[in-house]
Amino acid sequence: MSINNKKLILEFFKEYTPSEKNGILIIPKAPNEFEEIFGKKAPYKLVFSLNKHNEVKGSEFITQGSYFLSSMKAYMYDKGQTSLIKLNIKTPLKIIDEIKTKQKITKITQSISYAILPEFTLFSNAHALNERKQVLKSYLIKDKKILDLDLTKFKFLKSDPKELHELDIQKQYHLAKEDFKRYLHDNVKDIKIKLKEKLETELERINVYYANQIKEKDDEIITCKKKIKTLKSNLRHTFYERDADILRRNISESEERCKMLEKRGYKKRLEEEEEFHLRDEINKHALVIENKLVNITIFYYPITTFSLTLEKDKKTDKQRTIEVSYDPLFKEFKNL
Repeated sequence: MSINNKKLILEFFKEYTPSEKNGILIIPKAPNEFEEIFGKKAPYKLVFSLNKHNEVKGSEFITQGSYFLSSMKAYMYDKGQTSLIKLNIKTPLKIIDEIKTKQKITKITQSISYAILPEFTLFSNAHALNERKQVLKSYLIKDKKILDLDLTKFKFLKSDPKELHELDIQKQYHLAKEDFKRYLHDNVKDIKIKLKEKLETELERINVYYANQIKEKDDEIITCKKKIKTLKSNLRHTFYERDADILRRNISESEERCKMLEKRGYKKRLEEEEEFHLRDEINKHALVIENKLVNITIFYYPITTFSLTLEKDKKTDKQRTIEVSYDPLFKEFKNL
């Protein structure tokens, strides 16, 4: 579990440059809201074994259900916001020199638009019985592609919502959700296997218990009927009235007991009880997965579009204007 907890913490604090040395995970900075929830300001020294906790003064012992992890969960469930971040990326002045045309360029004009890269941070809390796994994962998406790109290396500028038109990021969000489902499927396999093994053990225990209960009741009726048969046989061979009265009384009591056992419908009752307990165990061992969109960050940066006016074609005497856009983040031309 400590490996999964470590991955969760590293993902949560990835923007705050965590580091690890001698089995101690150092978190140098943390969000103000997290510090308020946890009740202690960063830096934090996190350890994943009790022995290490006893060695390292002021360390936080990370285990399933620890207060540090609970504070992370509380912070994420309370967060739920959208951030707008402008990247300080510029188009190189001489990039226009890389555009080659057959005809001479007579005029160049430029216009600025903005490219967006939405990042979705998703959190999942999977739990059943004493098994629990928490997963935090971020998705940076360009068009229909998930990117493996660290944008924290760029400087950020003051963002201005007016620079962006109405945003539609539903398709990117759908892509992130679908990938997160597949990611979770692989990450909760170990819990599902454990739960399946535990469930099979419990179901077998219940089946055996009620099979024995039904058999005991069946045996009790069989024993009771055998007793009645024996008593009746003894009655036929009894010569003393006093002994006969005792046998008749015992026969009557035994017959009444047999009727009572059969009338109760013990088999149906026990089968209904068994069905109830089986369903209860299945529900207990069902893995509950709660997913939440923790945060959306919209990164954006300027795209330069060059409008190039070409000299007139000698054959047609026509003048053409072409548009070429340059993406400074991915260092590529569009529509070239």
